[in-house]
Amino acid sequence: MEIRVVKYGFRFYFRMVCQLKRVTHVTGINSEYLPGKHFLMWDFDDTELETVIEDLLLVQYLFQLPNIAILKTKDKGYHAYCFKSCDMNLARSIIGMTPHVDNHYLAAGTGRGYFTLRFLGGREPEHVMILPSDVPDDLVAEDINCMVEYTKAIK
Repeated sequence: MEIRVVKYGFRFYFRMVCQLKRVTHVTGINSEYLPGKHFLMWDFDDTELETVIEDLLLVQYLFQLPNIAILKTKDKGYHAYCFKSCDMNLARSIIGMTPHVDNHYLAAGTGRGYFTLRFLGGREPEHVMILPSDVPDDLVAEDINCMVEYTKAIK
């Protein structure tokens, strides 16, 4: 359905679309563990492990971050987590300064106000390594209670 309105030389178009798509249920984790408080998460797609390590070591040094855990989600796909507590502005800055981070992930998280990493099809990520740091973690795993389940359209 399309509605066209012409008023004072301006044209306005309103379009309503209905689509039928197959969906799948996915589980993910959000960066916001308390209102206004986030922990750091990165998403790397089509990136070699060596590049991911170099990029994360750079931001770990620049921002004096605690340990960073790297997980493999698919071939040349990695997630990384750091138990550093910060507000959204600092989280966005740190993730944005990380070379080779997925741009769609950064843009979507910035628009929503929190970052989400999903695990498609229930496939468990494989632990790769931890980048050690002398800086202590701000959080422990038990503090993070922000798992979400939702539906996603299948391409």
